[in-house]
Amino acid sequence: MSVNTQLTLPRPLSTDETDTLRDLLTQQLNISGGDDLDDAENLLDYAIDMIDSGEAVGHVTDEVSL
Repeated sequence: MSVNTQLTLPRPLSTDETDTLRDLLTQQLNISGGDDLDDAENLLDYAIDMIDSGEAVGHVTDEVSL
């Protein structure tokens, strides 16, 4: 399956969409608690802010890749 890395949102996310995206992304993380949880929340906030402001998928993944 090919991912279009230039894909962007045509509008800001709704609150429900943001909550759903956060839940889906959190499920993909291996979080053991404590500092991991804080770091994950910060990265998710950063990624969601970029997505919400219209950044391309490729840019977001490059920014949050470890």
